[in-house]
Amino acid sequence: MVTVHCRECGKKISDTADSCPHCGAKQTSVRGGGTKKVNWTLCMIISLFFGTLGVDRFMMGQVGLGLLKLFTFGGFFIWWFIDFILIVTKHKFKGIEWV
Repeated sequence: MVTVHCRECGKKISDTADSCPHCGAKQTSVRGGGTKKVNWTLCMIISLFFGTLGVDRFMMGQVGLGLLKLFTFGGFFIWWFIDFILIVTKHKFKGIEWV
């Protein structure tokens, strides 16, 4: 069993624990299974003005899709429009938690 330190209280816990048994704090995986917290309002504004350049996808940590949007001008503005609507409606993107 591999142990890691709790992100809140610092006590040793199992690396597979969803929450700390000592303080109850939710844990995110160090191996990339966690979620990224993204400010919804900021992402919506960035998407509106710079979505065709893929900046919104870069903000969400999706570098590959951000580059693809950059090189295609937001999928010839169609992909930009769809992404903007998804962000406005707080669609659940994989690995993203809106704050």
